[in-house]
Amino acid sequence: MSVSPSVLDDCGCCDEPTVATPVITNPAGLSAIAYRIGTQPQFKARMTTAIGTLPALSGLTSRDASDPSIALVDAWATVLDVLTFYQERIANEGFLRTAAETQSVYSLAAEIGYAPNPGVAADVYLAFQLESSPAALRLVTVPTGTKVQSLPDPKTNSKPQIFETVADFDAHVEWNVLYPRPSVPQRLGVGENSAVLAGTATLLKAGDGLLFVGFQRANNRRSQHWDFRVLETVTVDPATNTTVVTWGTALGHQNPTLKVHPEHSDLHVYAMRTRAGVFGFNAPDWRLMSKDTRVHWGVVDPTDPDPTDLVPQWPHFRIFSPFVKDPKNPTAPPPSIIDLDAVYSEAAQKSYVLLTLESYAQLFKIAEATQAARADFGLSGKTTRITLDGPNLKNFARHVRDTVVHLQGPEVALADLPLATPVHGRSIALDRVVGTLTAGQTIIVSGKRARAVVAGQAHHLTVLPDAPNQQSFLIRAGESVQMTADYTKTKRTGAYVWSVRNASGLEGKVEGQSWMLKWVPALDTDETISEVVMVTKVDLDDATHTRLAIAGASTVGGLLGCYDRASVRINANVVRGTHGETRQEVLGSGDASQTFQTFALRQSPLTYTSSSDPGGGTTTLTITVDGVRWSEVPTLYGRGPHEQVYVVRIAADGSVAVEFGDGVNGARLPTGVENVKATYRVGTGRPGNVGPDRIKLLMTRPLGVQSVDNPVASGIGADAESMDSARANAPQQVVTFSRVVSLTDFEDFARGFAGIAKAQADWLWDGDSRIVFVTVAGTDGASVDDAGLKHQQLVASIASYGDAHQQFVVATYEPVSFGLAAQVFIEPGHDQTTVVQAATNAVTDAFSFGNRSLGQPVFESDVIAAIQGAQGVLAVDLTALYVTTPPPTGATGVPSGRPINYMRTLPRKQPLKAKGTLPVALPSRRARLENGVKLAAQLVTIDPNQVLVTAT
Repeated sequence: MSVSPSVLDDCGCCDEPTVATPVITNPAGLSAIAYRIGTQPQFKARMTTAIGTLPALSGLTSRDASDPSIALVDAWATVLDVLTFYQERIANEGFLRTAAETQSVYSLAAEIGYAPNPGVAADVYLAFQLESSPAALRLVTVPTGTKVQSLPDPKTNSKPQIFETVADFDAHVEWNVLYPRPSVPQRLGVGENSAVLAGTATLLKAGDGLLFVGFQRANNRRSQHWDFRVLETVTVDPATNTTVVTWGTALGHQNPTLKVHPEHSDLHVYAMRTRAGVFGFNAPDWRLMSKDTRVHWGVVDPTDPDPTDLVPQWPHFRIFSPFVKDPKNPTAPPPSIIDLDAVYSEAAQKSYVLLTLESYAQLFKIAEATQAARADFGLSGKTTRITLDGPNLKNFARHVRDTVVHLQGPEVALADLPLATPVHGRSIALDRVVGTLTAGQTIIVSGKRARAVVAGQAHHLTVLPDAPNQQSFLIRAGESVQMTADYTKTKRTGAYVWSVRNASGLEGKVEGQSWMLKWVPALDTDETISEVVMVTKVDLDDATHTRLAIAGASTVGGLLGCYDRASVRINANVVRGTHGETRQEVLGSGDASQTFQTFALRQSPLTYTSSSDPGGGTTTLTITVDGVRWSEVPTLYGRGPHEQVYVVRIAADGSVAVEFGDGVNGARLPTGVENVKATYRVGTGRPGNVGPDRIKLLMTRPLGVQSVDNPVASGIGADAESMDSARANAPQQVVTFSRVVSLTDFEDFARGFAGIAKAQADWLWDGDSRIVFVTVAGTDGASVDDAGLKHQQLVASIASYGDAHQQFVVATYEPVSFGLAAQVFIEPGHDQTTVVQAATNAVTDAFSFGNRSLGQPVFESDVIAAIQGAQGVLAVDLTALYVTTPPPTGATGVPSGRPINYMRTLPRKQPLKAKGTLPVALPSRRARLENGVKLAAQLVTIDPNQVLVTAT
């Protein structure tokens, strides 16, 4: 039986080496590589073991840690441990995937020609107001570079930001505020039995008459475009300064003898308060006259002892005046001259006069009117003798007693009827003529969302949700809803489709006939919204109103919203601005003896403005040397010795350096004194993402400018590309070569565009062709709306670098939020409040926008793992997991969305007890086609207000 030497001697000096140098293997795809050949204990063990193998150290038999030799070995093991630790760190910095330092990632990316995106400045549309006093300038030029400043937002603790205009703009006083046309002319047609008159001092009363005369009748005395009615009711409305009158028989009523109708346009309405009779209408009955009277009139022979009078009426008892003879027929009474029963001042030349019988009426104009005296038919007195310009009076000849003469009074104006319809669609009629507006001009439309109530006859309407799997809901008679978008009319059925939101915030579409919803005024508490549109054409709606044809900012369609007309305000003094402040500085002096001369900008970050270039940004830096502008290039390599170019290098800390050539690759700088100058702007990224109505301060005030505002929130500003983003995007530089061909190319190209935080590309088949559907999300979850500048630039950039034959669609994502309730078991010794807060923060961070991907579902196991990872959590009992309605748009720009699989909103501190019935996962769908509608991918994030973590 052999005995181990260690049994005989425990000093270890005779032990065989047992610690070998490790073999290092690193499979692909690791986030960090292993590069250390050992740690301090391993180094110490190897060196200690190796002592016995070295003849020179054979006398060193002690292995005790207190021995000075072993202590020296221990110290050197520590040195080696430190060296290998940093060697591993350095090795990790040599690979793009594993580098932990920003400068390392930037340097590695530069090796393949990739420059991290420097970020992009937010853009904004600024609405200027000019001074409107009579002495103020009517036209003011707002120059390029006019500075304005935002107000700090106390909710986000943001700092004031400077914005500058990007183009010269001629502003007009009359463009300060434009209003939509509030009313339209009242048009009375056949079938009307009421009218609204302007004013409250018409002096009309029931029983008075109204004469309606169309322009054809005014120009042609034979035209029948007129009508007459006797008023039944007269109602004065001081609130609207109008008078409403009604009559019995509708206009245009036809009977066997009366076939007249009013004119639809250019209608004149006259009050006919004065009624007159024809001279003789009150003459005594002829049959009661004495024989002497009858003999006097020459009707009876005085020698006849017993005369029999067979004449039933006074001789020549006609309405014609017998005192004016027709030259052509002296024996016949003139057919168009009559005497009235008294003197009437209303009977004026060229005024209208209406003769009526029980079943017949005829309109004339007075050609001449004079006062006369007449004695006839046993009567005598003053009369008004009128000559009528019109048809023959034969139909009235024998109707002396029953003809009623209506004399024209003052003309009454028809009131314009207020427009109850909202402002929407592809055109806007203004309240006046604005002749200075031109096509191509940008305007901002602001107002409250239109409201409507369900008509009583409709009882209720069913609203179909926009989002899949959400339940429909009802809006009942009298219930008020807001319009969330412009409404449309279907060509197939002629029905209207309205996008509505009820008082509970539920949204969807409802289809029906126009009478089912009645427009009502917006509420005072309703939010004012704004949008930017472009004028495509300027016309006259009529002689007194301008009509603007408009297109959305995306040049497709008209207004996105549907606005309450009374609240709409339009500003046409609109010019685009961008975030950042201009700086001008002398960089230094050129020296032709130096190669690759470099200068640093004194201030940063350098502003890049949004564009359709790859990457989505264009620099604002310009360099002049001896007054000559040099050009920026991506690299000096391959440039000629006389090319006046330079490159811009942005360091990880945001500092900017400008490098010039060496005379071989790019020209050297010429020698001079302070001859290298720079003009650039400072300011970029998220600080420029300000909400609406926050830019109020004029830092430079052009003469005549009174104020400034931004009714619409600024566009998407993005910070310089982060290290993780650059790590992911840099390889695409050599994969796509700025060409968009494959599905992955679309996704990578969009994700590398400034202001786009997430992108996902999918194939969709629309029935005719296969298209690429690109779903995008902006910085911090901002919506990349179709009407926004960022969307337009991204689409233009993809189109420029992609296959011209490949159809594609870019759309903003569909936001979906979820809530949860969980109980945690706390490890002994930990503070309950601290652990609960840590668990809440952990799960909120794990499912925030920055840590989620488009189309990524939320698994129950992921939620439990996130909470379990918080320090002090022993165990987790997840009691509720559910989808909620996404939060409304806020300062971060998260768009309002619609719920999917809606269960219910969980009130805080009221956990939903659903143990055993929790979903395995909350789905998040990729882009798809449903019922012929292309839907964007969903992004499921947590709603911080719907997280309830409690301790047991």
